[in-house]
Amino acid sequence: MAETETTRRDRSLAATIVLAGGIALSLIAFQIVQHNEIDRRQLAFEELAQPIADSIADHLHSLSAEVDSIHRLFDSSVHVSRDEFHDFTKSLPAKRKEIHNLAWIPRVRGEERERYEAEARKEGWTGFHITEKGTDGEPVQAGNRPEYFPVYYLEPYRGNEALAGLDLAFSASPALWASFEQARDQNRTVVTPAQPSGNTGSDLQSFFILQPAYRRGSATGALEERRNNLEGFILATFRMPSLLKSVIPLANRSKMTLEFRDITTSPQEQNTQDTIRSADPLSFERHFSFGGRNWAVLCRSEPDFMAMHPLSTCWFVLGVGLLIALLLAGLMAVREQRLNYFQSLLKDQDIPALKKAIRIRWRIMGPVALALLLSALSFLGWFQKDMTDDETEKTRIYALQAESSWNLLVDLNLALLRENMDIAVRNPDLMAAFSAKDRPALLKSAQELYPYFREASSITHFYFINPDRSCFLRAHHPTRFGDVITRFSLREAVRVGHDTWGIEVGSLGTFTLRYIWPWKIKSTIVGFLELGMEFKAIEKSVHNLLGVEVITMLNKEATSRKAFEAGRTAGLVSGSWDAFPNYLVLNQTITDVPSQLDVLLRQNAAKNGSQVFRLKANGHVWSCGVIQVRDIADAYVANLIILRDITKQETTWHWTLLIVLSCTAGLGCLLLMGISVVIGRVERDLAVAVATRELETQARFESEERLTATLRSIGDGVISTDAQGQVLSLNTIAETLTGWNGLEAQGRPIQDVLHIINAQTEIQCTNPVDRVLREGRIVGLANHTVLISRDGTKRQISDSAAPILSAEGRIIGVVLVFRDVSEEYRIQDELRISRERFDQIAEQSREMIWEVDAEGLFTYVSHACNSMLGYRDEEIVGRLHFYDLHPAEGREQFREEFFEAFKKNECFTDLPTDVETKDGRILHVLTNAMPILGANNQLRGYRGSDRDITEQKQAVNQLLHSQKLESVGHLAAGIAHEINTPTQFVGDNTRFLKDSFASLLQLIESYEKIQAPVPGRPEDDARRAEMENACAAADFPYLRTEIPKAFEQSLEGIQRISNIVRAMKEFSHPGGAEKTAISINRAIETTATVARNEWKYVADLQLDLDTQLPLVNCIAGDINQVILNLIVNAAHAIEEKTDGVSKGKGLITVSTKTDADCVEIRVTDTGAGIAEKHRKRIFDPFFTTKSVGKGTGQGLTISFNTIVKKHGGTIRFETEVGRGTTFFVRLPIAESK
Repeated sequence: MAETETTRRDRSLAATIVLAGGIALSLIAFQIVQHNEIDRRQLAFEELAQPIADSIADHLHSLSAEVDSIHRLFDSSVHVSRDEFHDFTKSLPAKRKEIHNLAWIPRVRGEERERYEAEARKEGWTGFHITEKGTDGEPVQAGNRPEYFPVYYLEPYRGNEALAGLDLAFSASPALWASFEQARDQNRTVVTPAQPSGNTGSDLQSFFILQPAYRRGSATGALEERRNNLEGFILATFRMPSLLKSVIPLANRSKMTLEFRDITTSPQEQNTQDTIRSADPLSFERHFSFGGRNWAVLCRSEPDFMAMHPLSTCWFVLGVGLLIALLLAGLMAVREQRLNYFQSLLKDQDIPALKKAIRIRWRIMGPVALALLLSALSFLGWFQKDMTDDETEKTRIYALQAESSWNLLVDLNLALLRENMDIAVRNPDLMAAFSAKDRPALLKSAQELYPYFREASSITHFYFINPDRSCFLRAHHPTRFGDVITRFSLREAVRVGHDTWGIEVGSLGTFTLRYIWPWKIKSTIVGFLELGMEFKAIEKSVHNLLGVEVITMLNKEATSRKAFEAGRTAGLVSGSWDAFPNYLVLNQTITDVPSQLDVLLRQNAAKNGSQVFRLKANGHVWSCGVIQVRDIADAYVANLIILRDITKQETTWHWTLLIVLSCTAGLGCLLLMGISVVIGRVERDLAVAVATRELETQARFESEERLTATLRSIGDGVISTDAQGQVLSLNTIAETLTGWNGLEAQGRPIQDVLHIINAQTEIQCTNPVDRVLREGRIVGLANHTVLISRDGTKRQISDSAAPILSAEGRIIGVVLVFRDVSEEYRIQDELRISRERFDQIAEQSREMIWEVDAEGLFTYVSHACNSMLGYRDEEIVGRLHFYDLHPAEGREQFREEFFEAFKKNECFTDLPTDVETKDGRILHVLTNAMPILGANNQLRGYRGSDRDITEQKQAVNQLLHSQKLESVGHLAAGIAHEINTPTQFVGDNTRFLKDSFASLLQLIESYEKIQAPVPGRPEDDARRAEMENACAAADFPYLRTEIPKAFEQSLEGIQRISNIVRAMKEFSHPGGAEKTAISINRAIETTATVARNEWKYVADLQLDLDTQLPLVNCIAGDINQVILNLIVNAAHAIEEKTDGVSKGKGLITVSTKTDADCVEIRVTDTGAGIAEKHRKRIFDPFFTTKSVGKGTGQGLTISFNTIVKKHGGTIRFETEVGRGTTFFVRLPIAESK
């Protein structure tokens, strides 16, 4: 009897276990399916929320574009009047509701205050004064200050009167004024922190968009330039709720709420990711930056969204699971009951009743089969609905994305129209011609702009309209004018008096985006200017972007057959007027438009909203999303239809349903068969239980063996103890390190086996096992712990000990894991020695070794810094940047050039630079450095050395002086040649005079013989004849002519010798190293004479010297050297081009003139010119393109240093290859002493 009761309890326990297991599995399945459904719902929510968040970001950037347009107004005008500001900005608050006001805040200096106040009062601001906030918060007249920043222009004025004249520099909060300074110093748009809206009792918050304006054409590169050239600020105030209203309709359709926050001042809310999924499964948050601040858009779901996406699947799974569990548990209970009943029947031997009881199996299986069938049908219905809802939701998301794309396209094209409208309204020719109603002149000016508008921005309409709405001129259709335009957009512009824009159905049956601007002169409208563009290829854009088919269908009531046919002829529309009764196909990406669309669209229009429906046509199944398009008058004019081809999905659904149905039937049959088997099976006997227990024991034994093998295979030592700290076991590594084997150590105190001391003090350490048992937590060893093994071997170790807890959380032992770290300590010692070696080398080096971070701040300098520069390490490291050591002159340029190299991660090799020591001396150094790169080649800093070459440079200067003397010697050889030539012809002339003088003596002697001749005497006649013969022999007429010339040539030669000698003397001994007032013309003439031997064979030298040239205060010898270098280089350039004398001589022209406060020297040659690749290096030391022996590469370097550094002048050149080169030298003028 006892055995029977035990058996019954086991049977009841089995039924309970089946029920509990079924419930547990159902709950697990419920959690898994619920998690998947939540993820799907979250993804669907994110797909809807992403375009909304992007739309808010786009709205903010478009606000910045509006402020940019105002900035362009100020940038394009020398002075913007109050009326111009009013006309330009008055429409912005009306069309952009989020803009609360717009203001111009000029920079008013103290001495300009009265003029600004008077001009404001003159312009209509009665009683205008620059004010500040008083102690009670009310505006009072501002005190005297060096400068003010008042609110000077304000739009709209009504409702903002208290701001007029308020000096924001004094009255704004420190945080707000800091934003002004940030915008000024960084020359960029800045958005301020949130400010109170000014509405009493309102929690609205406002934000300011600031943009600095500088003097037109002024420099804004450096910080000081931006501060000095600031003209004022353009300020736009926008309200957050108004900004959100622009996207509220889309959010409402998506069943969500919006929250927009400035998180710049909340670091805990900031995140580097662009998109954040909140812990709330139905929240979506996007972070982005705008105007120097960080913003967050948070979208939260509404209850309607939850109702549209119920978590039905998980509950269905739970219900089915519980039903199956109850069925199985019921079957087990019934089985147990029937077994008891059978035993009683067998005991009573009631055969008829036993046969009847056996038939109970079919009474159980009938309801079970019915329950399974109902569950399967419910599952199939849910599956079909889930698939349909999923595709519908996807189509709805695509439709919303298409609507967002449409709105974005409208905003982008509207921005283009506004930019081009700005160009048109600022055109003075258009204004003058339109005001004068001069149609030919207006047409000429408009047709100069219209091709640019058409090509750059696809603008197709350009109207000039009279105030009575009659068309004055169509620039795109000049022959049509005079007709009255009745479009709603124009009537609205006439009614409101400011610019309007929107989409209308155009004259060709297509969408046209129009922008109309009232053109005013002194607040009087002289007409309207309209720009428009046809919307084309929107379908292809959406198709390419979303991968769906798109059809645009126009309501026939929105156009006429004539207009539609004209658009079709022009190729702008693709449909037919008679294809559908109520709608027209404008464009489509699908080949065949389903004929059912007309009826479905009419039904959709009656529902007054965007709808999603399924459509079967042409062998395809389409999921269609319809977006209603409304024009500027808010009239329903067209539909943008998104078609997703779900034919494949539909086929897949059908096959899936068939497969699921087949599987369900099969599983049902198997389940019924199993139930039948379970009902018919006999209770398991004890042998099965014993066998099962034996198998479990064997598995546990194998698990312990695997654990033991694992512990022995671990690379660290492992010791386990009991709760009293007695050793239980050691693995192989622990036995090796401690010197104890497991059997000997078992049962011993842990202190005997693990003997540890401090490596530095050799005092025994507290055993970590004791600490774990005492503190009940994981502990580790301190550094420098040494383990002494059983044989006395010492090893550095690190370890950790952890408690072993029972199921109740009680400590039942400790596991200790430790390892030998002696090798790691040895490596650390080697690293320390290596570090010390580097420090010693660095300290002993005469070069200054240094390291800077990516910002140029010193992070290390060697000891040589003290001896070289006079700075101690702590005076430089962490305090000075590398460019702080550069001399003040040229420091900023030096800094910019080096940071440009930093951006390229360039290495520096023997780079000459100058540094200033602590006591003010200038040292010349050579810098060698290489970049320090981190992950992804990100620059972390530079490491390098500086070598002092000051003494070397001084030696180079001495060498240059020697080279100068060498050049003088070279010129001396030429001068000797020059002297030789005149000396030769002086000698020839002298010999000629000698011979001629002898003949002259003979002539004179003959004359003496016939002196006082007696007439009639024959001897006198003979003498006369002799005299005549002597004259003829001496060629006396020739002598009379040539002897004077010979004397003149001799004198000229002697004079030339004197000039050359004097020029050489002046060139070689020009004076001392002090600046004196000299004649530049005289210096040029002297140098040209000295250098004559260098140029006379290859070129002619032409001097064009200004005779009124003033004296210049300079070092004469240095200027002579510069002129000499330029003339010699010009001669060499001509020689290179002419190839000796084979191509004739060139020309060197030296000219001077006075230019303002400078004297300009020009040296022009007709040589070969300077090649492009050499132009940047011609002033570099030792750079030359001449052959060996022709030059040292120092001439132009000396010239550059002489002109720029010694005399504060400039030297530059202009060159053209094959034509020649001109060098320009400019020297400042000084008064003559």
